[in-house]
Amino acid sequence: MSAHVMDKKGRWQIRVAKWAMAWAPSPEEVLIQTLNPIKVLRDDRRSRVLLCDSLSGAQTGPWVVKRPVEKDDSFWIRLTTLYRRGEANRMFSSAQDMIVSGIPVPDAIMQFERRRFGMIVESWFVYRYVPGKRCEERHLPQVISVLNMLHHKGLYHGDPHPNNWLQSDDGVVALDMNPRSKKAHGFWRAYDFVLLERHSSKVVGLIDVDSMNWHLAKAYLALIQKWRTIKYNVKITFRSICNNI
Repeated sequence: MSAHVMDKKGRWQIRVAKWAMAWAPSPEEVLIQTLNPIKVLRDDRRSRVLLCDSLSGAQTGPWVVKRPVEKDDSFWIRLTTLYRRGEANRMFSSAQDMIVSGIPVPDAIMQFERRRFGMIVESWFVYRYVPGKRCEERHLPQVISVLNMLHHKGLYHGDPHPNNWLQSDDGVVALDMNPRSKKAHGFWRAYDFVLLERHSSKVVGLIDVDSMNWHLAKAYLALIQKWRTIKYNVKITFRSICNNI
């Protein structure tokens, strides 16, 4: 499905989808395109996502270039890349796995990353742009259908909020998917739907909400939200104490 290559100067480790090997650009060419993107799709502390023109000779239309900024810049997450794959690498692999499994996702083109002292300090994921509109409540049946396809593969999404679904000419497409594999499939299937319900209460009318897994997933989400609130309050208090010293 992909091939590992190294750029001529050895600065980047690169993975390219086999279907794109004949025309895939170098990391430097991609980064030049990011300087003048067609559109900035997202640019915050978590990630930088840009819609860019494809280079001449590329057998595709515009492509999306994404950098997981938060995970690239976190020292502690960098440390974990000494022994495990980086975020862009995982996104690239997941996209290819989803395509093989028949899950509708954008075609992965390439992924490249740069290391320093063995740790990933910068990484990018490039995939084919899919024109369409963000899914609305009326598209929920199709979104749930795609989630069910994923669940039948023994996986769960983990972050199925509205911005991660696109209504294209060919139907609903899953974006930014980095699926997780869990043995307790029933619980994690329900957890996906609980997360989706946070953004649309109409989910309740489309799935079974009387199961034990649904109630456990609701309780689990409530616990997570409480824990995040506690962590946030502790962080704010600690900063306040440090500023007053």
